[in-house]
Order: sequence, then structure tokens, then C-alpha cells
Amino acid sequence: MSFRLNLSTNNQEKKTKNEELSKKDKLIVSQFSFYYANKKILENISLSIKENSITSIIGPSGCGKTTFLKAINRLHDENIFARSEGAIFLDEENILSKKVDVNLLRTKIGMVFQKPNPFPGTIYHNVTFGPKLFGVKNKEELDWICESSLRKVALWNEVKNKLKTPASALSGGQQQRLCIARAIAMEPEVILMDEPCSALDPISTLKIEDLMIELKEHYTLVVVTHNMQQASRISDYVAFFYAGEDQIARLVEYDKASKIFVNPSNPLTEKYIAGRLG
Repeated sequence: MSFRLNLSTNNQEKKTKNEELSKKDKLIVSQFSFYYANKKILENISLSIKENSITSIIGPSGCGKTTFLKAINRLHDENIFARSEGAIFLDEENILSKKVDVNLLRTKIGMVFQKPNPFPGTIYHNVTFGPKLFGVKNKEELDWICESSLRKVALWNEVKNKLKTPASALSGGQQQRLCIARAIAMEPEVILMDEPCSALDPISTLKIEDLMIELKEHYTLVVVTHNMQQASRISDYVAFFYAGEDQIARLVEYDKASKIFVNPSNPLTEKYIAGRLG
């Protein structure tokens, strides 16, 4: 009986390893550096993010985590003082290239912010805004997009009878799930989340965490979080950013979450996870 149990466990471990090996790199960051005016914020970041996984970006405040996340979505483009070096590839396309259509890129890479930010207007308007903007006119198709997106974030049953009510009437946790549904409505390949639970109560936080784990079956998630317990619960991979005395943020360590939280390679990572480095 014991032998059979061990054999089953070994087979499961092998299956998990094979599944990980079969996953392709969805995002490849190569020697990426970011500057604001003459100040270097991020230096020489290189890492590969697997498809259908959750990668958490951790590190102290001010170490460039949100800056890095926004760079993936080209949110710095409107800032005349911002510039970058290196490359970020989505599949095989360098998304930092000037040839890239930024509006089209943002349909492939969705973004969910720290505080829920529903648009003015109804729940229905929030979910269907993007598809309408990109030319979807058919009412039946828009209805299907709305229902499908809200179902994916486990919000449909809570709001199906009040789609015409203002999104602002929802609770904080519901608003954040609505914002995720709004991103999903565009059928993205990657979803970026900047501390999506920091403004939520513990129950809403757990709902969002469960949702993220479900969403990775269909999307690639990159999440900034300060919560080490959360990172350990949801992450497949973890990247630890740290800014030293020169105030330039660098990637200290990037590995599977099981490795980072049990046996990190860098002493700085261990200190930060243990709460001895702020």
C-alpha cells in the first residue's frame, strides 16, 4: 500500500514536471533597463515568463515593480521623460518596438490596477466598452461577451439582474472582479495585476486569489504583490526585485515559487521573505 502511494506521488511529480517543461515562454524580457529623465530606475532585467502560469513580482517599496509592470503594457509611452533599453518579447514580437500598435498591444496584454477603477456608467457598459471600441456592434455578441466575462470572474450570478445599475454601486471586491472581467472581455493573452488585493478586505482577497488561480488555465498572469503569504499561495514563479544604495532596481533572483520560498539562492531574497529586509 505504501509502495503504491509513493509510486502514485512520483508519477504525479513527473507529470507536473513534464507539464512545466511543455509550457512555452510567453514573455521574454531581455536586458531591459528603464530611465526617468536622467535617472536609471531599472537595470538589465532579464527573465522568461511561462504561459498559463502566475509569476509574482516581489520586493520592497520603490524597487521598480510597478514601473516594470507598466513597461510591459507600454503605459510609460505618454511620458516624455521616460525611455527604455533592451527588449520585451510577447511570443516572438518585441513589444517595445516603435512599429507596434500600442492600442492593439493592450488588447493582448490587459492591466488591473491596485485600486478598483470601474468606468462611469453601468456594469454592462464597463464589460462591453472595449469590444465596442474595437468594432463589435452586434447586441447578441455583446451580451455574450458580457455574460461570458462575468462568469469567468464568478460575478455573473451576483449581478445578472442589475447589469444596468452603476458599477460604482458594487462592493470593492466586486468592483475589482468587474475590472478583471473588463480586461478579459478583450480576450487578452496576458493579464498584469498591480497589487490587486491591497485595497480589499480578507474575504474579497481570497476570492481574487482563487480567481487568479482559475484564470491561469487560460491566461498568463504577472502580479505585483507585497504580501508574501499571498505570493506563496498563488505563484508558480517569483521574481525578487531590489534597489541597493544607488537606488537602481535590479532582479536579484527569479525561480519557481517552491524554490524561492523554501530555499532561495540569494541571501537578500531570504532576508526579504523572512521580513528582515525592507
